[in-house]
Amino acid sequence: MGDRTASAALLDAVMFAAERHKNQRRKDADASPYVNHPIALAHLLATTGGIEDLAVLQAAILHDTIEDTETTDAELRERFGDVVANIVLEVTDDKSLPKQRRKDLQVEHAPHKSKWAALVKLADKTCNLRDIASCPPADWPLSRRQEYFDWAKRVVDGLPRVSEALMRAFEQAYTARPRQPSALPDSGEAGWLRMPDVLRGTCGFVRVVANGDLEVELYDHTEKARATFDSDVSTIYTVRKHDLPRLAERLAIGFGGPAPTIAALPEQLTTFLGVETLIDWLTKDSGIPVVKRVDFDV
Repeated sequence: MGDRTASAALLDAVMFAAERHKNQRRKDADASPYVNHPIALAHLLATTGGIEDLAVLQAAILHDTIEDTETTDAELRERFGDVVANIVLEVTDDKSLPKQRRKDLQVEHAPHKSKWAALVKLADKTCNLRDIASCPPADWPLSRRQEYFDWAKRVVDGLPRVSEALMRAFEQAYTARPRQPSALPDSGEAGWLRMPDVLRGTCGFVRVVANGDLEVELYDHTEKARATFDSDVSTIYTVRKHDLPRLAERLAIGFGGPAPTIAALPEQLTTFLGVETLIDWLTKDSGIPVVKRVDFDV
């Protein structure tokens, strides 16, 4: 690296990845720029994982360059050094092998990864789960998304335990494993309460699930949804159990009146708010962490 600063070296990796991935897109419905993904890995490692090792952050940004572009091992070694190149190689699949064999090898090789490669691999799987939950590939049916979640968990379960904070982030992401939508539940069915003031062709519901989390669901069965996704679409916003007392307080501050008890919270929400209003408030103004996932009725 010579006398370059760490920040300059990290930005060099970002520029290199941006150039190599410039014509690539993610598989989500928005076809977002591919380079968003490696940047997300580095961000997760640095912020959640507290990782400051420059080589690990560079490797995270560059982790798909050999596998998915024309970049060679020699290029990475010359520009970023042996340590970075070796980490990238550790997390690179052999594209000459069949896809299922590559997936099997990720599971088999996971226990033998170096600490640095394990960090990158863990961040990679976490970011992928988040992306699939929030904006899945348009052509992936429910079964394929569920299979990816379960396979990613097998890989991560085999990795060396390198970061408790990153493991918690992965486990949190895994809780958004896609499930079959509730398929227009009746008010009160399976704990769901119907919400008022929903646009035609959509339904809104709220409930507290078995683990104590609160879920708000917007179920879209419009012709537009079916034409776009070949299915009905269920968008679910989850507030974790430990955040519900704060949600009740924020509800009282935002809309007036006393804070409801946790038991009364779902009914309070359905009484005073329509589902679009609630989702908008939850995601923009409540200050409460909200996990979003999208399910397709296929």
